[in-house]
Amino acid sequence: MVERWHDKTLFAEAYWHERLASEQAGRARELLRSDLVEGFEVLVAIVQILDNDADLELASSAVRGFWYTHRDAALVRLEPLAAESPHWYAIMNSVAEIWAAQDAPLAATMERLQTKWRGAPPSSRGRVSSDVESTGERFAALLEAPNETERLAAAWCTSEVTFWSSDLLVADMDPLTAWDYMVAVARSPLSDDDLRTFGAGSPETLLEDHGEVVIDRIEADARSDARVRLMLSGAWQTVRMDDRLWQRVEDALGEYREGRRENGGQSPLLQQMREQRIWPGVRYPGGRQRLEALLGEVKQTYTIDEVAKIVGRTSQQVHDEIDTGALIEVGPPFARSVPLISLIACYFPDLLNAKDGSS
Repeated sequence: MVERWHDKTLFAEAYWHERLASEQAGRARELLRSDLVEGFEVLVAIVQILDNDADLELASSAVRGFWYTHRDAALVRLEPLAAESPHWYAIMNSVAEIWAAQDAPLAATMERLQTKWRGAPPSSRGRVSSDVESTGERFAALLEAPNETERLAAAWCTSEVTFWSSDLLVADMDPLTAWDYMVAVARSPLSDDDLRTFGAGSPETLLEDHGEVVIDRIEADARSDARVRLMLSGAWQTVRMDDRLWQRVEDALGEYREGRRENGGQSPLLQQMREQRIWPGVRYPGGRQRLEALLGEVKQTYTIDEVAKIVGRTSQQVHDEIDTGALIEVGPPFARSVPLISLIACYFPDLLNAKDGSS
């Protein structure tokens, strides 16, 4: 069987189900952490859904979190269940394996349960890992259950088995392969709003990190698929994307270039930098080493104190931030990092013009 992270279709399905469940899953987690009575009802519903040995570790994870929050009050409710059900006893045993040595009431509870059962609990077979199960498909129908507690429990289960889909694209994946996975998400049944939200995440980061590598493929897929265009409409141009690259993205958006684009497709930091005339419109080549070299050249003409005065920083800030290749944009509304090259482009244009022909 193909592993889930090697199959774009399964990845897209998992991401879709994760988004379907996300709001209710957050509510379920909050109840498990904060409300003894309602949280216990959700917990029981979770374990009822995860009622086989293959799900033992997943069910144990929910119980461990509930017990860790409520401790003795949780034991009052959990012990009777574990005294009647071998499945609950096995789950409680997994909690005790981790915490009984540090928690006397839990240890005492387990002594009473062991006396009743006089046998080892079923062994855990680990977290659910098969392809179909890890897409959240088996819980999807329960997300629409008439009972709210059951819906919350199903959402928790769905979120737990699909968590990998939110993390996959931030791993070390080839940029073109990562784009293929993003296109698969665009072609999934994800809602329009959720697809725009997705576009503001991994696709935006891909453009920041590898825009020049993937832009040809992005243009080709956007021309042929309105859903890809919709996804891209959720991304912003950031200070890590030059204007030439972003213009190609803009041109690829088609009907989504205007209309419901949050902030007009521009990051607030970039807008602020344009207003302050410290955005040269291009990513400076050479990376950190080139930035450090430029600053060295600035320091040949200007002292640190003079640099600090010109750019509106203290000398200590300039000293502290030279190694990061950035100076901090202090004060409201954006306490964010402004690339050093942008400040150099604004305040030392003669240096850039002379050395690199930039403007």
